[in-house]
Amino acid sequence: MTTTLPMYPWTDGEGEEGWFEGIDLSFDTWKYDEEMLFDDAELVWQELLDRLVEEDVSLTTEQQRIVRPLFDRLWATYANKKGDVAPGPEAPPVPDKPAPDATDVDLTNQGITAIPEWVFKLPNLRRLAIDGLSMLPDQIGELDTLKELDLSKAALTGLPATIGRLTQLRILHLYGYKLHSLPKQLGDLVSLQTLQLSYLSIPLPDSLEGLRSLTNLDLSHLNYDRPAELPPVINRLSALRRLSLANARLTGIPDDILALTSLEELDLTCSVTPRLNRLPELAQLPHLRILRFSGRSTPAQRHHLLDSVWPITTLEELYLDRWGEQKIGGRVVRPALTTLPDDAFTRTPRLRRLDLSFNELTSLPESLYGLTHLEYINLSHTKLDAATVDRLREALPELHVDQ
Repeated sequence: MTTTLPMYPWTDGEGEEGWFEGIDLSFDTWKYDEEMLFDDAELVWQELLDRLVEEDVSLTTEQQRIVRPLFDRLWATYANKKGDVAPGPEAPPVPDKPAPDATDVDLTNQGITAIPEWVFKLPNLRRLAIDGLSMLPDQIGELDTLKELDLSKAALTGLPATIGRLTQLRILHLYGYKLHSLPKQLGDLVSLQTLQLSYLSIPLPDSLEGLRSLTNLDLSHLNYDRPAELPPVINRLSALRRLSLANARLTGIPDDILALTSLEELDLTCSVTPRLNRLPELAQLPHLRILRFSGRSTPAQRHHLLDSVWPITTLEELYLDRWGEQKIGGRVVRPALTTLPDDAFTRTPRLRRLDLSFNELTSLPESLYGLTHLEYINLSHTKLDAATVDRLREALPELHVDQ
């Protein structure tokens, strides 16, 4: 089943205009995809939007308003069609009560609408995974032995203030698509080390700066519904070592991010918009080892942003795939990336892994041949000739080359 939309004019807000010609919403192309979670319409909808971005189609809010009812009708048809999507049980099973000394309880995919009372009577509970709820009960604050709380499959609209009582919690997974607000008490999670909060479109509370133990923050798909600046409170998380802003829609990354002097890994994959004309001097981050900066975004990131990458002397892994030509409405908005500066890698002698795939490179910079610590390079879907690749292998005989 295919639904084709009429043509709608669109603009990206930066002067780029074109026509939205329609979209194939057929589930037939997805039903054997192991990554597609058919038990949750919202996750499938977001997956659809992500895959559209990969095909250079970015829906405006108005277009989403038109497409979503069509999607919902298709979902109702296909989610219950035998042979296309495996049907769930007619009646969800009642969760089995674990042993009194249980430390790990997973209540996902069991059709629960409330947390069973016996959960709150487990004195040694360390990990709890839940789905099917739109709100947690205030009683969640009684689980004071929890180390990990996985709510990534729950479409929560909010969190109770009592979550701040989980002072031993180290890992918190949240799915932010339906969140209307976050309590300031999140900042009371003094032991929290990892916070995963994808698809967030609401402000982060300033109280998060109290998370002095937080080392890993995942804000992928931040501002998915509208471009916005990086939340200022992030720049005050002084212990942060890993920050993911993959697929975020950022109009600006302030220089204040340079205050994150413990940062070792930064993921900026598809995370900037044309309004972002510059990056901070990332070379000032003294421990930055891993940078992911894929150019696959719509509208396209500009090549001059790469100038902020070459001076980072501490890099060990660098991912610069998909900075090739992009078109909008048949017009080239970013030319092909055919060359890199000859001295691009002069200041990155520690580099061990490098991804230059899906770029129209016809040559390699001279400085690359001198990266004696390089162990792996991805050159797939480039336009390099055999002689260039052979020369690289001769210069670095231990190097693994993907083509």
